[in-house]
Amino acid sequence: IKASGFYNLASVSTENASGTKKLLQINGDISRLNLKPLLEEKDFPETNLNFNLQASLDSRNTHSTKNPPLWEQFDGNCLVEIRKSAIGEISVSSGKLDLFLNNGTITLRKVKILTQNSYLNSSGTVKIPERINIKYHTDMKDLSVISKLIKQGPIKGAIKSSGQIKGNLKKPDWVGELYAKNLKLMGYGAKELKISGESTFSFKTGKRVLDLHTTDFSFKDKKIDKASFHMKQDNRSLKASGFINFNREKTILKLDVESPDIFAAEKAFVIKSLELADNTVKWALQDEGIIKIGKTKLSIENLRLKNLNQEISLLGTIKWNDVCDLEFGLKSIDLERFGKLLGKPFPMSGFMNSKVTLKGSLATPVIQASGNIRKLKVEDVDLKPLTMNLSYNKPSLTWDCSFFNIRGMTEKIYGSLNLDINLKEKKITLPNDELKGVIKGKDIDLTILKEFEPDLREISGILDMDVNLSGKKDKPRISGTASLKNANLKMKGWSRTLKDVNLECKLHTRGINITRAKAYWGEGKITFRGWIPYPFGESKILNLVAKLDNVTLPNIYGIHSRVDADLHLDGDRFHPEFTGKVKIKKAIIMLDELMTDNESDIEFIDNGEKETEKSKKPIGFEHAFLDNLTMDLNILVEPGHALLNGKRINAELAGDLVISKKPKQSVVVQGKLNTVRGAYNLQGKIFRIVEGTILFNGLSPPDPNLHVVCEYKVKDVHIYTTLKGSISKMQLELSSEPSMEKV
Repeated sequence: IKASGFYNLASVSTENASGTKKLLQINGDISRLNLKPLLEEKDFPETNLNFNLQASLDSRNTHSTKNPPLWEQFDGNCLVEIRKSAIGEISVSSGKLDLFLNNGTITLRKVKILTQNSYLNSSGTVKIPERINIKYHTDMKDLSVISKLIKQGPIKGAIKSSGQIKGNLKKPDWVGELYAKNLKLMGYGAKELKISGESTFSFKTGKRVLDLHTTDFSFKDKKIDKASFHMKQDNRSLKASGFINFNREKTILKLDVESPDIFAAEKAFVIKSLELADNTVKWALQDEGIIKIGKTKLSIENLRLKNLNQEISLLGTIKWNDVCDLEFGLKSIDLERFGKLLGKPFPMSGFMNSKVTLKGSLATPVIQASGNIRKLKVEDVDLKPLTMNLSYNKPSLTWDCSFFNIRGMTEKIYGSLNLDINLKEKKITLPNDELKGVIKGKDIDLTILKEFEPDLREISGILDMDVNLSGKKDKPRISGTASLKNANLKMKGWSRTLKDVNLECKLHTRGINITRAKAYWGEGKITFRGWIPYPFGESKILNLVAKLDNVTLPNIYGIHSRVDADLHLDGDRFHPEFTGKVKIKKAIIMLDELMTDNESDIEFIDNGEKETEKSKKPIGFEHAFLDNLTMDLNILVEPGHALLNGKRINAELAGDLVISKKPKQSVVVQGKLNTVRGAYNLQGKIFRIVEGTILFNGLSPPDPNLHVVCEYKVKDVHIYTTLKGSISKMQLELSSEPSMEKV
């Protein structure tokens, strides 16, 4: 301690008073001051003070007190000016204390302390140890001072506060208001305590009562418009109640709590009432809930919330070393409404019954869950009732889910996956980024897929699967098997249903190896095997081999057919290549339909006179799958298996065709069909076809060239008609032998 100044003692006598006046003036510096013994505070920090003290004090008659304190020995003025100083890590830039002592009462005429970007103003009176009456105002733009003072933090944001402390010095009444902006506190048991936005808090304490009111702030991203809290202590017992309005009064939380002995080693709090409600739903406490807080743990007994026939229950313990033993119960919970009440709508709806237990570390507990969901719907898709059993014991998560359909059948999906689940940090990760798991399914009804694919008109069947997952998160590996039994499938635009599909396959990382598959299309049978890639995988390679037996093909350009075929699908999923050999078992070429694919003019030429018939052009054949398809099919047409059919003509055909296609182009048909036999009707007379060809020239839509010669015999005269030209511009010529001029 360094000090300089003077101390002046003089005798003063007047008619009304006599005594000794002591004048004191000191300039001083105090470095590394240890106040721990004086304040009886072990952790009080090292102190460095630099101040100027000026005092003008009169001594008082204090003979009644043996060793009176300083403030009872003198009356007068005291002015302290603080220069740059420090208390531990807290630095004070400047300060001023203007005090007046009178009859043991300290009057704070002005107190102002400036530290970094914050200041404190105060005034009032203190009668030690009896009464206090002080008004104060603070403006703190840097809250690091508070962080250092209470050794918690960091604390960020800004605070303005004003109020009054009065009454008994040991238990004063305190009325005040606190304005906070973007307040953030760290290290209070939670990961982060955050009050965002501009908020105002008003409070009142006294006679063991605390009232707290606040408006307009956000806590952990939850918008709070109003909050109020009232607490009253009576000897050892405590009563508290309050409410919080979330989201502009749409959600309200109300709480009423009592504690019979707040000074007990294990404090028991009886929750008399608890409500969580919005404008449509209200959850209320059933009976009374009990929460016990001890030195080592927190216990929850009989805490049940109910809304109509819905119920949530919670019981168990949480130890302060983050070890838990908790049990949750859910009964008839409306998932959609409950999600809205929490402010986070669930992507599903339905009614859940469930029991969940958590044991062990609160961050990574052992979890057991079981229950069911009725009327389950995900993103507006109606699903079947679901039962589930789930178990998590780090790092293995296992599940067993069963779906029920209207026929009473059960489909199960079960398996396991290695995960690190941290409830405290709200994180789910793969251990060391390694993927390890199993997914199994038994008797899965495929009708559920119809809800997800709008172009799927019909689907049924049973799927079994056994899939193993391994590898890294960004490079997973897949292995396993799958089988499909008695499936039926029909897509939009299909004239028939693909029936009785039975399939067995092996699953690999790059795709699916179909080892055996068969299906029925109408009266025909299809068998196939080979390799197809996953829609989402890196591999694109296609390699399928199919055999068609008496299969009816879709009607293309008026050609109706049933075929036997050996087909190959190669290339990749973006550029497929379709090749093979096709043998016609039965085909009918509808000439009238083929003609309407072109605006056809048929000219009848007889003795120089012409007559024309016109037809309209329909929409051509298009399909998205064909856009990038390459096709090369060889078609064999044997005698007795194909017919040409029209309004005037019927003929049996034979020959060879090639159906081909290039990416981004239309399907084309090339080749020649010859007439084997047939007839042509001209004005009621039946002409016999003696020879004819249909030449497909590769145009799209097809516009083949015809050359058909027909004969009609009347006595010794042979009358001939010849159809020739393209379908779009066909000519019919009449002739005779001998010529009509000679007859």
